[in-house]
Amino acid sequence: MDFEEEMEAEPWPDDAMEKLRVGQEECARKDIERLMGAESEEKEFYELPRASLAYLTLNQPSLAAEAANRALQLSSSYIGNWNYGNAIHSCNVVLGLLALDAGDRESAISYLRAAGATPGSPQLASFGPNMQLAKRLLLLGEFEEVASYFAQCQHFWKHGGNWLRIWNRKIAAKEVPHFLMHLYV
Repeated sequence: MDFEEEMEAEPWPDDAMEKLRVGQEECARKDIERLMGAESEEKEFYELPRASLAYLTLNQPSLAAEAANRALQLSSSYIGNWNYGNAIHSCNVVLGLLALDAGDRESAISYLRAAGATPGSPQLASFGPNMQLAKRLLLLGEFEEVASYFAQCQHFWKHGGNWLRIWNRKIAAKEVPHFLMHLYV
């Protein structure tokens, strides 16, 4: 059994989600600090995608929406930049999560599709996509939509073949993957 299969086969320890939450909050505070220290529009563009997720993680939805929308607004000036794909992916994930929080499943699905339409980035090619929106949609029974998203992810996530294969197998069986390392990338 390879690493990815082991991670998806093992049940999560009882305290795993709490440890993940604490770690995410620590990362989130650092991401927001980096945004606050941005000294130019370009540096702001580099920090906004992660900061949008950070604000959401710290339960500041209006700031999360503001950061996500600002990054998407700036993205048209940075097409071809290494961070362009990160902005498209991350900000659409954040906006989709906010849509779900507002009870708007259809918009959340549209944002998932938009996140998957990213041209990719060096980070997405290696570390892969954030699966928070996909997981929430799976918990609502949106297996086909998430399977389509996984197909989109194959185009930009060069090192994700094993994860995607395992996750596709699980959702075909109507199971929700753990997404262990992909809930805050």
